[in-house]
Order: sequence, then structure tokens, then C-alpha cells
Amino acid sequence: MIPTIAARVLASVMAAILTERFLVNVLVILAEWAVNRWGNDLAGDLFQQFKDSLDKDHGQPMNLYDEIRRK
Repeated sequence: MIPTIAARVLASVMAAILTERFLVNVLVILAEWAVNRWGNDLAGDLFQQFKDSLDKDHGQPMNLYDEIRRK
């Protein structure tokens, strides 16, 4: 009985955490790392434009991924 309850709680917590916005932010953090590691200045500039357009699409005035990296 306890494993069943624990599995349900874990499933509901994971469903709450793994939202589209969270997954997009994780992918952006990983892509930013890749651009910084292997990219050049042009790739960095293009990626910055991509991040800004994502913020405009979601109506967020700031980059959540930049806020996460500061903490």
C-alpha cells in the first residue's frame, strides 16, 4: 500500500514539475552551454536573439534561465 501511495505522489510531483516552460528552460540552458563551448560570436548573437524571442512569445520580461544561473 505504501509503495502505491509513494508512486502516485511521485508521479503527481513529476507532472507538476515537468511543465513545458520548465523543459524549454532546461533546453535553453543546455543550448546556451553548447553555444558558449563550441560556438563563435555569430552563434552567440543568434542564440541571444532566439532567447529574446522566446521571452516575447511567453510574455516574460526577463530570462528565467539567466535568473537560474545567477543563483
